[in-house]
Amino acid sequence: NSFLDSKIERNDFPGIQYIVVNKDECIYSYAGGFSDVINKKPMTFDNTLNTFSTTKLITAISILQLMEKGKLKLDDKVTLYIENIPYKEITIRNVLSHSSGIPNPVLGNFYIHWEEEHETFNRNKLLDKVFSKSSKLKYTPGSKIKYSNLGYAILGKVIEVISGKSYEEYVQQNVFNKLEIDSKLCHFKSQKFSDNAKPYYKANSIVYNIMKLFLKGVRATKEGKWKTLDKNWYFNFPAHGGIIVSAREYILNPGIYDSHI
Repeated sequence: NSFLDSKIERNDFPGIQYIVVNKDECIYSYAGGFSDVINKKPMTFDNTLNTFSTTKLITAISILQLMEKGKLKLDDKVTLYIENIPYKEITIRNVLSHSSGIPNPVLGNFYIHWEEEHETFNRNKLLDKVFSKSSKLKYTPGSKIKYSNLGYAILGKVIEVISGKSYEEYVQQNVFNKLEIDSKLCHFKSQKFSDNAKPYYKANSIVYNIMKLFLKGVRATKEGKWKTLDKNWYFNFPAHGGIIVSAREYILNPGIYDSHI
């Protein structure tokens, strides 16, 4: 407790949810700091946060489900499912393991679109645009390991092509529903600041202030030592980072949590 309290006191984080579990029970839980700094709203397990790249684990599970059902093979070339992809030699196994050579696009509007743009947003059109701008592999598939968000965006597309559903629908039906996860506390929607923790970054962070330059049509509001964006957003390709969830739901067994806290 004192360690996590110190993280908040030193402004390492505005708020924290922290849960430790084993296969049988919840060992430890902590919620502290603020979900809304300016209004001093305390962080609780009823708040949801964006878990970003841990979403890739759920995408990998979905791919392996489709493999178990005989819908794909890990050594299939991705061109079997996405005909216009410029990376002709990569396999699903390459992409899953970040060994494909697929580039990792720059920060900014490759990643998100604003809530007011959601109804007209076309995921496939944007993916084609990314392919045209980033059409060359960085290295021979299988020869190196290098992280790629675009790779997992491509896996999301594979899931959609095979299942005939949107990525979000597939995961909700085949992962979240089977685990009886509360859809109000685990979803792919935009962050509603009334019931979600605000997304913060440090006001003096060089990386995030540069990233903000790539985002069009948004302001960053300063709240103490933190900044937050003034609009809600959706991930363009949620397969690489779009899950919004509370830590309580993300331990995948709310019954364990409730019985031990």
